[in-house]
Amino acid sequence: MSKPARLGSGKGASEVQNMSRPTKIQTRVIDGVLVRLCCTCGTEKPLADFPVNKRDTHGRTGHCRECSNARYRESRREQAQRWHARHPGYGIEQHRRFSAAHPGYNLKYRQGHRPESRARSNAMAAKRRGALNAPEACQGCGLRTALDMHHPDYSKPLDVVWLCRKCHRRAHLKGRAVLSLKVRKTIAPPDLFSWRDSNAQSGTGGR
Repeated sequence: MSKPARLGSGKGASEVQNMSRPTKIQTRVIDGVLVRLCCTCGTEKPLADFPVNKRDTHGRTGHCRECSNARYRESRREQAQRWHARHPGYGIEQHRRFSAAHPGYNLKYRQGHRPESRARSNAMAAKRRGALNAPEACQGCGLRTALDMHHPDYSKPLDVVWLCRKCHRRAHLKGRAVLSLKVRKTIAPPDLFSWRDSNAQSGTGGR
């Protein structure tokens, strides 16, 4: 009695694998530029638009950088959803433990940072009323993700810049948003970075 063929082995399995993905990534030269066909979106793009892969003949992957970033963000989002599903209420429990270990910490912080606390409270209240609406993408790097409200000037609670967590952290670490010139011209409004010079002179950076 012959043993049943294992799943994923044999001639039929190899044919299915060959149908699911091409055996060779299509690469050619157009107008002196080496281009490659993306395996995900099916668009021909310059080889420089593909992430590095040392095992490939040309040293690049078969998925363009835009598709690779989209797949990475989707994977991270799914991982976060699975983690939160396995650990419901984890953030609330951590907050309770911190509050119990450091009584009066929040009150002490608000007393020492009154302008910042007042500006954030007013901005959050305006957001709940619908007076402040977040754009679809970060005004710094253009990434479509959850956005933070950055205050260039605490005396203007409703004058906020919507930044992703990475750009927001950079804005505080260096006292200003370190953003590319290309993104500033295409996404950010002209007066978005007018606060940098004033903060640099005063030595402060908004939160």
